[in-house]
Amino acid sequence: MTRYIRFLIQFVLFRAGPADAPAEPRFLWATASAAALTNFLLDNGHVDTQTRFLFSVMQVVLLGLLLHILLTFRKHAERWRQTAASLFGASAMINLASWPLIMAGASEDASRPSGPVAFVVIALTIWFLALMARTLHLALEIRPAFAFLITFLCLMITGVILLSLFPLPAPTETT
Repeated sequence: MTRYIRFLIQFVLFRAGPADAPAEPRFLWATASAAALTNFLLDNGHVDTQTRFLFSVMQVVLLGLLLHILLTFRKHAERWRQTAASLFGASAMINLASWPLIMAGASEDASRPSGPVAFVVIALTIWFLALMARTLHLALEIRPAFAFLITFLCLMITGVILLSLFPLPAPTETT
């Protein structure tokens, strides 16, 4: 277990690539589960627990599916397990780092989180985008700029699909 955590720390610090990830199925399952769990914990948009659970699991499934499609298209399907595990683990770690900040922001006025909290959450989001783009760059063997474009497209496609399947509830008026 410490080997897994050590890899993930190195990965999120840009000191390891997806090819360095353990290729073991249990590492993939552990990181996918951790990503789904942390997605569930951070979902403040869906009130219903079942919807939050399905939404968080579908986030992981859709990201894994898109990765598989991209890697298969580039004829690197054998890299899927390590690439997916790396991104799932990075997602879980970034979510864990964001969690206290998002909870602190949620306890304040939800419509206007404080400047420092919002800044750190945005910085962590950009960090994850950079991690994902770097991972796609290495795994797909494409140019970094194209990897950023694919990163944004993957996240947008995932977001559109998820929000069409699990729409956010309408905000309630408070007077």
